[in-house]
Amino acid sequence: MPLISPASRLLALVAVGVFSLSLSACAAPPATEEKLPAAESAAATPEPTAEPTPTAEDINGRWCPTAESPATEPCVTIALPNATRDDGFVIDIAQHGSPAETEDGGFSFSTVDAPFGTYYPAGTEIAGGTPDYYPGTDLPDADRVWNGQSGTMLVRVATPEITAATCADVTAGEALAAWGGELAAAPNGTWDLKDEMGWADETYDACATLSWIVVPLTGCCLGGYPYEVMLFHKGEFVQTATEEVYGRAPEITRISEDEIEIIRSWVPDGGSGAGPYESAASTFTWDEGTEAVVREGDLPPYSF
Repeated sequence: MPLISPASRLLALVAVGVFSLSLSACAAPPATEEKLPAAESAAATPEPTAEPTPTAEDINGRWCPTAESPATEPCVTIALPNATRDDGFVIDIAQHGSPAETEDGGFSFSTVDAPFGTYYPAGTEIAGGTPDYYPGTDLPDADRVWNGQSGTMLVRVATPEITAATCADVTAGEALAAWGGELAAAPNGTWDLKDEMGWADETYDACATLSWIVVPLTGCCLGGYPYEVMLFHKGEFVQTATEEVYGRAPEITRISEDEIEIIRSWVPDGGSGAGPYESAASTFTWDEGTEAVVREGDLPPYSF
């Protein structure tokens, strides 16, 4: 057998190594565990959102008295430090520093010489309930302001949400409570926003393009008393019929879905309250283009 030189042996070993490396490169990679997307963890139950802690500033907003409250009490709009009644009277209800928190969870507000009332958020009961001299009961499911001195309970008023599906359920009483604060103070009295005469439901229609509510004074009515006319589009308050306030009850007729006529009368110079009267007619039309009410016609020469 021929002898193999050391150099030849070295070359052979190198060749074998290279061949082995080539086979390793061509071989399929070893199986590895397929990495699957991490399994979604079970949906964690969200932590319940904590209700915000009531504060004295939550009293801001619009409030109206319950039916059991004294008839002379008007609705009020509160923007601390003031409370503005619908008769135009403004009360500073924070004249004694920060309102005091009561032991039963309310916030007590005072004026200069009398209590304004205690604000109770919904869910907070009046300790001991309402007294016997108040013909109603506590309303713990509603935000309210209770004045034990006058026996008045004010309840927060929310602007009604009016849609095509809900408009038929919105009442004139809700509209008066929500938008009565938009009226200027009544001359010689207070506007009847409780609809003591029962007129409002006959003319207010939250589904109509244009509807109205005649608002007399509380304790209505004498011929020369002032009357206000509120105009509504799809149930939402738009404006009063005129900037001026006129006496004598207006005669209002619907002409079409989006137009009404208002006739105002007055006693002419030298006349008497028994008549005859002079009158002026105006039409009021909802203009879809400008989204406003357009008036055409005449107005009385006299206003309050």
